[in-house]
This record gives sequence, C-alpha cells and structure tokens, in this order.
Amino acid sequence: MATVNNPFVDGCCGCGACLNICPKDAISLREDAEGFACPSVDTEKCIDCSLCVKTCPVLSPSDERLPLKVYAAKNTDLQERKESSSGGIFLPLAREIIRRGGKVFGVEFSEDFRSARHACAADDEGVRRFSGSKYMQSDTGRTYSMAKSFLEAGQPVLYSGTPCQIAGLKRFLRKDYEELYTVDLVCHGVPSPKIWRRYLDETAPEGMASVNFRDKVTGWKRFSLVMKDTSGKTLFSEREDANVFMDGFLKNLYLRPSCYRCPARKGRSGSDITIADYWHLKKVLPDFDDNVGVGLVLVNTDKGARLFGSVDFEKMETGYAPASAGNPAMEHDFKPLKGREEFFRKEARAKKIVPLIRKYVRDPLSVRLRKRLKKLKKTLSGKNRGTAR
Repeated sequence: MATVNNPFVDGCCGCGACLNICPKDAISLREDAEGFACPSVDTEKCIDCSLCVKTCPVLSPSDERLPLKVYAAKNTDLQERKESSSGGIFLPLAREIIRRGGKVFGVEFSEDFRSARHACAADDEGVRRFSGSKYMQSDTGRTYSMAKSFLEAGQPVLYSGTPCQIAGLKRFLRKDYEELYTVDLVCHGVPSPKIWRRYLDETAPEGMASVNFRDKVTGWKRFSLVMKDTSGKTLFSEREDANVFMDGFLKNLYLRPSCYRCPARKGRSGSDITIADYWHLKKVLPDFDDNVGVGLVLVNTDKGARLFGSVDFEKMETGYAPASAGNPAMEHDFKPLKGREEFFRKEARAKKIVPLIRKYVRDPLSVRLRKRLKKLKKTLSGKNRGTAR
C-alpha cells in the first residue's frame, strides 16, 4: 500500500497537503518524538487511492528556478516598517488583496504563544496578526481546502507561508488559479515546536501578552527576542546573539530533519513572490540602508510582478548574486549542529531545556579563544587610534 505512512517519506516537511487531499479523512498529523508534526494514516479508513503520495511535495519536487526580478524594497509607512520584518513588505500586499475583495492566509500565534497556526483574514485587523516572524512551524490545518473553496468561487486569495507549505498548496490544488497569489520567505528552517514550548515554560515572565522574535529595540541587524505585557511594558528582552533559543535555532541544533535537505529551496516552491530581509545591503546599496529594515523581494512570476507593481513601495532593483550572498538560505541547506541526535535523546529526560541547549550551542574552546583575541585586538586598535589623536 502506497501511503505517506510508509518509511520512504522520512523527509516529510509537515506541510499538511496529504491531510487536505485525503477523500476519506484518514490522515492526521501527530507530533513525533522531536516535536514535529508528521502524518499518520488510519488504515481502517484508507482506500489505497495514493492521492497522499501523488500530492506530497517531498516525493515530487518541482524544478529549480531563478526569479524574474530582484528588489530591495521598503514599506512607505515608517512605523509599520519598524514593527515588521522583511521591510514591512507583506502588509501592503495583503491589503491589496483585501481591497480586491479577497482573502489572505497567514500565520498567527495561538493565544498562549506556545504554537503557531495558519488562519484566514478578510480585513486589516486580521492581516496584522500575520505580521512579524514566528520562529516555529505553523499548523496549516484545513486552510488549503479553505483557500480552494474561495478560489472556486472566484475570489482572490493571497496565501503566505514557508516554501514547503507553498509547494504543498500547489500540489494540493493541482491546477493554476488566476486569482491565487502565493508569497513565501527565504527560509532558514523551522525549529522544533516542542523545544519552543519548553523554552517558553522556563522563561516566560508572568503577565506576558506578546512575543516578538525580531524586535528592533537593538536595531534591525541585531534584533532581539522581546516579551511584553498588555500595557506594552517590556518584561523580557535579549539580543538574538545572546538568546539561547535563537542560538540553537540559528546554529541548526533543532531544525526539522527535512530542513537539512529542503525540497522547496532554490525557487522550487512555485511561489509568485519571495520575501526576506535584505542582509548585507550596505555592500550593495549603502544609501538605501537606514537600519530600520529593508526587504528583499524576489519576483518569481508575471502574476507576482503585477501584484508587486500594484502597491506603492520604495524600491530599487538589484542583482541576484548580491542578494543570495547575504541570504545563503536562498540556495543552500544547512548542516545539523554536531550532537543533534544526542541532544534529542537527552531532551526526553532533561528536567530543564535551557541548560541543555546552552551545552550544545557553546562554541569549542578554540573558537572562544579566537573570538576573545579578535575582540581584544579591536579594543586595543580603538585605544591606539584615540592616543594618536
């Protein structure tokens, strides 16, 4: 029997396409030992149609492609740009679809911030919940099916998500819809939801009412993980290079296994537009970098070009090479951090997750000494310049 339950789908990306395509509702997504959602097939309901296998974007990946155009772009609303990632590009695109009478699908936090889920919005208040980075894998639920019902009724739909989620949606729909617009992001990978929950349980301050993974209180390039109460008072703030959860994520300690061999990288998602932060922009367009946040926009299709062109952005066209130099995830998978398997074995028995993460992300002694020496040289160099004056 060919189903997604078979061991050969060990690269499952958790997109949920199989769950949505099953005509007998025989597939559910259940958390594995590492905390990632994986398909489980009820063999009593299964009719061996193999639609799940035919729909899986991991088993049938698309071809690689390059974007039609590459831009550095900014939301013209400075406050929105300050509060958003990727130059605040998503909100104006979403509003344009709402203006046309359409629906927007994006990712929002659960009420307790312990998980993230895809949801549908039809107004400005709804799409604002989708703004900002959520560094955990979202549950797409039945949103592929919902999007299809709107498209069949002739309504415009903007669906945003990770590259594998967009690839899953495309495989599920099985045909092009003129009114479907898809936006994905340059994706580093998704960390384990279970690790995030454990981290939050140990660190969340009492009265926490919001979480921002990319707060710019310490600048755009050195963002911070910030938690606030209902009044907006900061209860917790750590720069990304000092925060243990972000350190484990960015050093690839607990990414989903499929992220180490992504089936949707290099333009294979089929998205119309790809967005990200334009890192290393200073080397490309120094006068365009104001440290508030500049978006990288890859226009992948003619449809994407029309949508992007219908919105008023401050933008400048750039080349693909400088964009990929600052965003290596556009082209390259990341290797698991050494000790990843051992980390998860110990995680199952660990009473506290923070010290365990810290143990595995700590640099080797040789690297720590090299960093200290570099810092010392920089300090001494600054003192010498001061003396010379």
